[in-house]
Amino acid sequence: MRLIGHLPDERLARRFADYLLVKSVAIQVESETDGRWAVWVRDDDHRDEATAELTSYQAQPEDRKYLAATAKAAELRTKTTSDQQTKATGQRQGAGSFARTWYERLGICTITLVALSVGVFALQLANEALIWQWLGIVTIQPKPDGALSWQNIGFLLEVRKGELWRLISPIFVHGDPLHLLMNMLLFAQLASAIETRYGWNRLLALIISVAIFSNLLEYTFSSPAFCGMSGVVFGLFGFIWTQWKYYPGSGFIVPPNITFMMLFWFVFCIVGLGGYIANFVHWGGLASGALIGYITAILSRER
Repeated sequence: MRLIGHLPDERLARRFADYLLVKSVAIQVESETDGRWAVWVRDDDHRDEATAELTSYQAQPEDRKYLAATAKAAELRTKTTSDQQTKATGQRQGAGSFARTWYERLGICTITLVALSVGVFALQLANEALIWQWLGIVTIQPKPDGALSWQNIGFLLEVRKGELWRLISPIFVHGDPLHLLMNMLLFAQLASAIETRYGWNRLLALIISVAIFSNLLEYTFSSPAFCGMSGVVFGLFGFIWTQWKYYPGSGFIVPPNITFMMLFWFVFCIVGLGGYIANFVHWGGLASGALIGYITAILSRER
């Protein structure tokens, strides 16, 4: 989508959208903080035509052809809604009562990371000490009582010796089955949405960036005894939210139930109701994901 201009109020913006709808030019109008309404053209092929029409409209917004377009646009919308309902009914009848499988909904990157997390947890059940020794951000030794111990022998000594995977690998380790299940359910929903929109390579780059930042934050300001995908989950949520908020062309939708669950989880962990929680991972993930989402949203709007 491309921003082609602004109109002073909602009434004029809606009327212009109606006029271009009749002319089969798809645009989107949305309010801005200064009270004006931004006009976006959805297809670059129509940008020049829409820009010229906007210039003409701004000169004579009360022209009869614009006023007449409102009724025609309403008819078109009614017809489109009816056609969509008919199509949806046919699809439901053809598909029966079965939803699509996860493999049909999820992309290869999302599936691989979920499978890797489950696989690591299975190995953890068999040999927890080995997993913590090699996948912790530093070498960690579990004690018989379940506590974790490590040696303070310098800042990220193992990483500085070349074990770079430790900056990311704690996201694949989980404390118990419920921890794993909650993270994977949320991760699958959020990651699959990003992978569908931007592809597996950009999703992977986002996950790596968020994981490194949030893990380093927790290690620096708390301790190396942390694990889980939750920092990445908060990062993906922050990315999607800022894309939805600042770049309408992203196509993202933030369901209210996901927003409520993420905010509840965030506050629940901060107040300490769940015991020891790696909150710096959550804060770092949310902040870094939101920042990356905001920057890419602004850059996409300006292209």
